[in-house]
Amino acid sequence: MKFYFNIEVGFFYRHSIRQELENSKAKILHWYPDSRVLITETKGLFESEFYFEAIDLPDSAKNHMKQWLDKLKSLAC
Repeated sequence: MKFYFNIEVGFFYRHSIRQELENSKAKILHWYPDSRVLITETKGLFESEFYFEAIDLPDSAKNHMKQWLDKLKSLAC
């Protein structure tokens, strides 16, 4: 399974979202060692856009990843 998304955050939330993504990457690699995770950040003056991609996840992780994304979106607002 492949899971990916873009999220745009304001200047004040940039650090916390970056940290949350890095922590999640470490957790995913711990739970699913065969998976691959990519995080990129495009910085603007007032906002950043993050791209997150996890590849080779088991299908059983789909619901967990969607719940995590909803939590992450609520932090970015």
